[in-house]
Amino acid sequence: MTYGMTADGYTPRTAAEWLKLFQGDYEARLLAAGLPSNVDWDRDAIEGIFAVILSERVADIDELVQAVYDAMDVNNATGVQLDTLCALVGVERDGATYSTVTMRFTGTSGASVPAGTLCEGGGADGRARWLTTVDDVIGTILTVDIEARAEETGATDAGAGTITTIVTPVSGVTAVTNPAVAVEGEARETDAALRIKRAASLQVAGAGSTGAIRAAILALDFVISASVIDNDQAFAQVIQGKLLPANCSNAMIWPNTLGVTQQQEIIEAIYTKLTAGVQPYGTDVTGTATGGDGFEHTVAFDWATTITAAVDCTLILDSGYVLADVDQALEDLITAYFDQLTVGEAVYDLDINALAASIDGIAQCTTLFGGPTSVVPNVGELVLLGIVTIV
Repeated sequence: MTYGMTADGYTPRTAAEWLKLFQGDYEARLLAAGLPSNVDWDRDAIEGIFAVILSERVADIDELVQAVYDAMDVNNATGVQLDTLCALVGVERDGATYSTVTMRFTGTSGASVPAGTLCEGGGADGRARWLTTVDDVIGTILTVDIEARAEETGATDAGAGTITTIVTPVSGVTAVTNPAVAVEGEARETDAALRIKRAASLQVAGAGSTGAIRAAILALDFVISASVIDNDQAFAQVIQGKLLPANCSNAMIWPNTLGVTQQQEIIEAIYTKLTAGVQPYGTDVTGTATGGDGFEHTVAFDWATTITAAVDCTLILDSGYVLADVDQALEDLITAYFDQLTVGEAVYDLDINALAASIDGIAQCTTLFGGPTSVVPNVGELVLLGIVTIV
């Protein structure tokens, strides 16, 4: 094996490999100098101790060089290094958000409930904590509804009526509850999801291509997924199983519950990326966008539909690992993978197995989707993640 920087990349040595190299070089130089070369390399001998210390320190430097090298590659960079690479093309990681809930306090009319009042309830163990975000006062009806957030970021659940304990005593307040379920927050965007978002964003700068149109649509924060196909011929034909008129593009977008204002933003995003002479086709939504010539141009698109795929992963673990060491990391990667699927994009077991292979401790992964090894949707269908089972 060739170590160091080569045309194939950077390959570091381990501490054991450095130790063997130092020992061999040292003995060779002793022999060349006419000195005894039968060195005592035991770990309780002076030369043995020194060689071990030296090899470990050099291996640390080698690992640092590897980390710096990896930080320049978006496929290997992690954490803040990946953030830096994404920032160069205008892509930012989505930070974690707090779950929110409305808490209803009961008590004496005129009693003040300050911001930061801590209450408890909900969550996996029934002890999630929630903080009021504003000051308010109990009214004449002896209750007041106050917005609150979870004490920690991420998805914290709370069913209606589960927040019932006041942790911070407040004079005049006798009870608390939450009339409605909490709106769950999001965990910090994973490295895998950020890489996929960066790849999609690089197509935004283009114009006229289906990739550029799709990227412009996905740049709208209310669009979860989209796919764009086109017929560049002067006659109608079937494209990926869908009949399209001549010289048109067809965007298929999810979710299908967007309001009129959001639909108009989609129409304008599609129009800005069109090539002259290409008609944006669709039968579900039709509107107009005003061009640079001042005239209105008809733009149409279709809604996508969804199918759900259960994911069943059977793992073989490396020695010393248990399922709890790897299952959450794998589920996070699977979730990020499904979150970035395109309408009409198939899901294959090899994709999930490759994600599993990137996790330390997983020696082998076998994936099924409720039985089959793939899920192949129609061109206008989006595959959503169902129940994930990892054993």
